[in-house]
Amino acid sequence: MRRDERLRYVVHDILFREWDPIGVNDNERISDEYDSYVPTIALMLDEGADARHLADHLSNLRRIAMGMSHTDADTDLHIAQRLIAARPHAVRPCAVKSFNELFRRYAEGYRDFTGSDIDFNRDDSCNGKRLDGAILDDSWFSCSFVGASLRGCSFRRSNVKASDFSNADLRGADFRGAALCGTTFIGAKMDGVRIAGAYYHSAEFKEGEVPNW
Repeated sequence: MRRDERLRYVVHDILFREWDPIGVNDNERISDEYDSYVPTIALMLDEGADARHLADHLSNLRRIAMGMSHTDADTDLHIAQRLIAARPHAVRPCAVKSFNELFRRYAEGYRDFTGSDIDFNRDDSCNGKRLDGAILDDSWFSCSFVGASLRGCSFRRSNVKASDFSNADLRGADFRGAALCGTTFIGAKMDGVRIAGAYYHSAEFKEGEVPNW
């Protein structure tokens, strides 16, 4: 993923999951609802817009682009500050070697963990953790994600064999081309999951299929 793609991905994630002025972020199938606003906001961040300028832009989007009769200046300012704080971490990838490092970097604002090779540790657990929007493409790991929130996560071409995603929130997640041998999805929320080309032992998933194990 290129630098500009990473920045736009993070802007998209914050707008949909945190700003969401029309209240649609429970439906990953329309996660592109605010994507038309992403390029301009990414450009403003690259040009060094301050929080007040960016907040005013968000308020204008509410009034003009969405035709809303009311604004929320406090929320728009908070989101503007979130976007500015996230930018330095968004523009570069951060491959990690442990889940503790993953959690720490995620809390700092990183989202692109492409190419991570996380050593297996029997004590490692992501049960109940929140990693919404994390990018773990081309990575290698095995872990328990029981009850975790992994909405919109990307695991493309990753080896996640023997991982446990039971009861996890995987809405909008992307497993295309991933290795899923021994992986469990019992009770997981799978709306909008993309899985074409992923394989489970000798079986390969087709477009629109989802696992039931």
